Amino acid sequence: IFENLSRSGDHTVLTAGIRAGGLETILRSDGNYTLFAPVSNAIIHEIPAGRAEQLFNELLPEQEPELYAIVSYHVIAEKISFGELEQRINAAKGTLSLKTLHGKMLTLMQDEDKNIIVKDDYGRKSTLIQPDISQKNGFIHVVSQALLPEGSLQPRDYKWDCNN
Repeated sequence: IFENLSRSGDHTVLTAGIRAGGLETILRSDGNYTLFAPVSNAIIHEIPAGRAEQLFNELLPEQEPELYAIVSYHVIAEKISFGELEQRINAAKGTLSLKTLHGKMLTLMQDEDKNIIVKDDYGRKSTLIQPDISQKNGFIHVVSQALLPEGSLQPRDYKWDCNN
């Protein structure tokens, strides 16, 4: 996952966060993972003004726990395709909870157009916009917004979406 993600010009902020947050080795390993990958602009626009630049440009060692919390909240320790996500959401009667590497849960559901929506701890919703980028050790699903675990950074008050 990491090797291919690091070649994407759309995911430079996420790649920097993975490196600085100590997750590069995990996402290069032979394990099975699912990464909900927001594009760089989605991360920058969700984190309070100035804080994203400070976190992802300075990459100081003391920031590793905060970066780990944010980035690990986007990773599930299972290899789950879009089709399997749909099946599991249906089997769960419309709402599926998945435990992240962070240890907190993400909630997944489908909207009326059958798009898969991922909801974070703040209740903010992100749409899978490019699912099933298959990797040797899992799947990358590009999402429209960054996901933030409660107790990390407070998201900005407005909703930004890379589709707009």
